[in-house]
Amino acid sequence: MTLEQKAYLIPQSDQGLQQWVDQWLNTVQNDGTYARISWKWMGQGANE
Repeated sequence: MTLEQKAYLIPQSDQGLQQWVDQWLNTVQNDGTYARISWKWMGQGANE
């Protein structure tokens, strides 16, 4: 793993999936889940 940002392609026509992914990312970034997983696997915070 690198510290580079990753991306997934989502069809523009699938607004429901885009909204679900955006909501999920917002949730895990703001409730500490993303940072906790980042520390476990990469030894540093998600926002560093």
